[in-house]
Amino acid sequence: MQNNVGPQVLLIDDDKLLSPFVIEYLNSHSISVSHAPDGEEGLKQYFRNSFDLIILDVKMPFKDGFSVAEEIRTKDARTPIIFVTSQGDTEDRLQGLKLGGDDYLVKPYSLEELHLRIKNLLKRSGFSDSQRSDSNDIQIGSKFFHFDKRELRGNDESIQLTTTEASLLKYLLNAPNGIIEQEKAMREVWDDKHAMRKRSLTVYISKLRNYFKDDPNVSILNVHGKGYQLVIQKA
Repeated sequence: MQNNVGPQVLLIDDDKLLSPFVIEYLNSHSISVSHAPDGEEGLKQYFRNSFDLIILDVKMPFKDGFSVAEEIRTKDARTPIIFVTSQGDTEDRLQGLKLGGDDYLVKPYSLEELHLRIKNLLKRSGFSDSQRSDSNDIQIGSKFFHFDKRELRGNDESIQLTTTEASLLKYLLNAPNGIIEQEKAMREVWDDKHAMRKRSLTVYISKLRNYFKDDPNVSILNVHGKGYQLVIQKA
């Protein structure tokens, strides 16, 4: 683990050419980076130390990125994960989001873009002291949502949300009449409106729907030609 003051990031990537540049660039921006060259070593470092964010390559020897993410998410839904995929691997990107990834980048990517995405995810995850605190529980049907903890509680269970899931749910709750437009949602949650984000948004809407599937008073509806609407009926 590096000793720099600032966020602690775990880079799990077997790319021998790119990884040194990523480490040097992020270190120069006060982000401390620990590097693992494969999935098995990445998990060892993850369980030995505490990290604020993980950059995870999909295709690696010994243990691929999806397997690593699955193991991490069984114990930790909070730490943001950025998946790194190859150009054109659309299904890989969607699979990563389904496994609890918060964002993705396509190789080759710019180091500046990686830095911006890390900053945005850390801010949303609560790392930044400047982020507005929103500590009160919000009732959604039979559940209670705590944004700071990224937690849904109810029916004697607690669901730990990922950073992106919590941000999207909060955006739905704050939207007028619970209606969000696709492009605005993509800018709000991911800070861009790339066409692939529409599929990413669909994945996360499906995940939120699944969390409320047992509550007949909570629905996330498709709004034709516009986006989605969160509808909460009084019990």
